[in-house]
Amino acid sequence: MKTLRILTTIFILNFGWFNLLYGQITPPNDLISADSLFGNYHGLKVENNAFMEGEGVEIVIRPFKEEANEKNFQKIKKKLMPKALAINEELKDIPKPYQAFQYIDNQGDSLQVIQTFFVLSAPQGGILAIGFAALFASNLAKQKEMVRSIYFKGIPEKYFTPLIINYLDFVGRTIELGGACEWMSPHNVQCSGYGQINWSLYPDLKTAELMRDLQLKANQNKRMAEMISQEWVTVWFEGKETQALRVVHKAKIPRIVMGGSNRLIAYYLAQEIRGKYVHCVLSFYEDEAPKGGLAPFVAEVLSLERK
Repeated sequence: MKTLRILTTIFILNFGWFNLLYGQITPPNDLISADSLFGNYHGLKVENNAFMEGEGVEIVIRPFKEEANEKNFQKIKKKLMPKALAINEELKDIPKPYQAFQYIDNQGDSLQVIQTFFVLSAPQGGILAIGFAALFASNLAKQKEMVRSIYFKGIPEKYFTPLIINYLDFVGRTIELGGACEWMSPHNVQCSGYGQINWSLYPDLKTAELMRDLQLKANQNKRMAEMISQEWVTVWFEGKETQALRVVHKAKIPRIVMGGSNRLIAYYLAQEIRGKYVHCVLSFYEDEAPKGGLAPFVAEVLSLERK
């Protein structure tokens, strides 16, 4: 199994899972529904950690046992994101103390990773930290509504899937998988030797296309690989004719260390599928596919010819 992962989503923050309880606090009447907030999100629980992804935004959550006060908030900030600065944001209906922090990582080529996290008094005691990371302008208003929803109602289990993956719900279609597949992060599955699919859902096609382009920029900026070539090609994504950017990345690691080819072929695309707007990156190493073809896992959703 090759160890280089250059196409996973950008988990910047290092939080853990807080086992939110339901019905412990009477929620306000104006809470936005979980489906409206998290409908495009997918979540994973790893030991005491939880990760979610949707609409190009990653959410991570972690509890701390310390008493909720300004001194401990600063300690957590220093531990999790030392370069972050405090920002003045109100959390409606949530009792103080709480604090918001933000750090903007300028990565060049007009690319920014915006990281925001909130630390607040947890409903059952201690401190609850909720973090967000995005490649584009941070929607603080929506993030604050998500924090309110998590604080008062928790995150419904239906948005999470087990870590052991035997089948994949890919934008409303079930794909049976073998034992070689694993979650790399939410909305991101790799099948060792068979390819990798990384996708996200959006409210509209324009945003999906924007994230397609931003993810390409982010991958080009990574020091572990260089771009060899790119070209727009016609493909069929879930049977629908689509324009995709075919990119060849070369890992800056010798083949002998990689254990095989160090050339990664990736298709970046955005499309409307079954009423959902999807941005997807489908990738595989050169030796995982027949010459001029696709790796088996990628071929489950992508075709180079009309079928």
